[in-house]
Amino acid sequence: MFAVPLIGGAVSAIGAIQGAGAAAKAAEYNAAISRTNARMSRDEAQVEIADRHREMRQTLGSIRAAYGSSGVQFAGSGMDLLRDSAVEYAYDTAKIGYKGEVRAISETNQAKLSMMEAKQARTAGYFGAATSLLKGAAGAYGMYRPGSYGQDLAPMTSGGGTTIPQVSGFPG
Repeated sequence: MFAVPLIGGAVSAIGAIQGAGAAAKAAEYNAAISRTNARMSRDEAQVEIADRHREMRQTLGSIRAAYGSSGVQFAGSGMDLLRDSAVEYAYDTAKIGYKGEVRAISETNQAKLSMMEAKQARTAGYFGAATSLLKGAAGAYGMYRPGSYGQDLAPMTSGGGTTIPQVSGFPG
């Protein structure tokens, strides 16, 4: 009969480990998704930057062509317009790269957090398993120990010789 708590403790321990393993795998999956999202954020930013460079070349080429066809020299305000446009495009591309990197860093940090959650879930599972095994062993010991679970112990006396009533199932 005392094997029942041991078996129950073992089953609970297995359940704790399996539950922790499932939680850890879910956290690891989330980490993998976050790492993929980080790569995609960087890649998307690079594609946007390339698109912006292409747009910049076309715009600056159109400005040069317009000045060239009108016979205006590229000096003074014409050069200022080209330079200002180029600077504005460079600023835009830097902003795009920065935003992509910020998103990537955020996703990378989320991946690290998910991996920490996976490790913590496994640790909690092992502690839960150990707790279940110890509870099962304690329950088995309590059932096996003489004088427990309904077996009356001999009455105890206090220091003055007075008999202390014994509660069945509790050692005195």
